Amino acid sequence: MSGAAVMVATTVAADPETAFRLFTVEVDRWWRRGPVYRFRPAGDGTMRFEPGPDGRLLEAYPDGTEFEVGRIRAWEPGRRLAFSWRNPNYAPGEETEVEVRFAAVPGGTRVTVRHAGLDRLRPGHPARHGLADVALLRMMGDWWRQQIAGL
Repeated sequence: MSGAAVMVATTVAADPETAFRLFTVEVDRWWRRGPVYRFRPAGDGTMRFEPGPDGRLLEAYPDGTEFEVGRIRAWEPGRRLAFSWRNPNYAPGEETEVEVRFAAVPGGTRVTVRHAGLDRLRPGHPARHGLADVALLRMMGDWWRQQIAGL
C-alpha cells in the first residue's frame, strides 16, 4: 500500500478469528447507515463481503443492483484483509486501498484499518469535498473511526 494514508484502530472483546468473522460476515451490522456511510443517497443498501481472495466488498440494493466498492486483495482469516476502494464518484481506474489487520491483545483483538492512496485523488476530486490534503486525511480518519466504533 502506498501514498497518503489514515490509520485507525479499536479493540474488540473477541479472538482474532472471531473479530475477522465479525468484520467480514457481520459487516452490515456494524457499518453505519445513512448517506455519509453508504454508497447510494437513499442509504438503503446492504453491505457484504464475498469471501476469499477473489471476493468483493459490495453494497446490494433492494432493486437487485449492486455497487462494487472494491476487490479483495488479501483474505487471511484472523490476520489480515485487504481490498481496493472506490466511491461512486471515482472515475474508471481510480481506486485507493484498505488494509485491515487483526492482532491478539490482552482482552481481545486489536483491529487496525489503514486506508491508503488518498493522495491519488486529484485536487478538485468530488471525494475530497474541496479539502486540501491534511483536511482530507483528517476527514477520512474521522469517517473510519466512526465506522469501526460499531464493531
